[in-house]
Amino acid sequence: MSIDRLHLGPRLRVRLNSLFIALIGLLAFTESALAGDVRLAWNGVSGATGYLLYSGTASRGYTQTLDAKTNTSATVSGLTDGTKYYFAVRAYKGSVTSDYSQEVSVTVGSAAPAAPSKLASTGASASRINLVWNDNSSHESGFRIERRIGTGAWSQIASVGANVTTFANTGLSSSTNYEYRVRAYNASGTSAYSNTVTVRTAAPAAPSTLGASVASTSRINLAWRDNSNNETGFRIERRIGTGAWSQIATVGPNATSFASTGLMSQTTYGYRVRAYNGIGTSAYSNVVSATTR
Repeated sequence: MSIDRLHLGPRLRVRLNSLFIALIGLLAFTESALAGDVRLAWNGVSGATGYLLYSGTASRGYTQTLDAKTNTSATVSGLTDGTKYYFAVRAYKGSVTSDYSQEVSVTVGSAAPAAPSKLASTGASASRINLVWNDNSSHESGFRIERRIGTGAWSQIASVGANVTTFANTGLSSSTNYEYRVRAYNASGTSAYSNTVTVRTAAPAAPSTLGASVASTSRINLAWRDNSNNETGFRIERRIGTGAWSQIATVGPNATSFASTGLMSQTTYGYRVRAYNGIGTSAYSNVVSATTR
């Protein structure tokens, strides 16, 4: 923002409905000049019932912009960044108006947008985290989403358009802590960051409806439902009677059956299955028992 001209003129006296208004320092000046907006304030004068604000892109080439009523400040919006504007104020009482105040000129400057706030997760699965935040700016070009894994380095993973307040981060690893932050941007720069939020993705979903069928004196066939879409495979565990569990095999992703062979006849075996990947393991399936012939 730049204020190019600002001064007080001589004392003026204007007759308004038989009242004299002393225009001592009736002055327009800027309090701020942000992207597209200029806020102005001026000294009030005794006897005036209102103030008219004028603006234009040429000195003394004004048009009436607004009636501020009895207020002694106003904001002019919708201005073009980088353009020089001229402002002045006139007091009025009824249909009679004073002379113009001293002129002030302002070059409207762009401003970086306000930072988003209240970043939060609205849900997480094994491979997806949903984010939401508050948009506190009216002139952003968009938002940049940054992420880090655990305490690692931050990196930008996506950008979304203006006024967008949600983002779904997909293709994630299960059982992993992800931390996020968001900031707004426009042609003038970027906002401060939002708060950070840490979200942990879920482990693979546990298989279910594990069942067993006896095929022979030495073989039991197992089958289960695959409820996960990100497992590396499944681990099959077995015990004899009520003994200790031990892992007997692994099968690949999307597998839903296994043949347990080399068993002893007329023996009861218990089985359970769980999914796994490089990060962790799911809960166990239900336990099923079967007795060989």
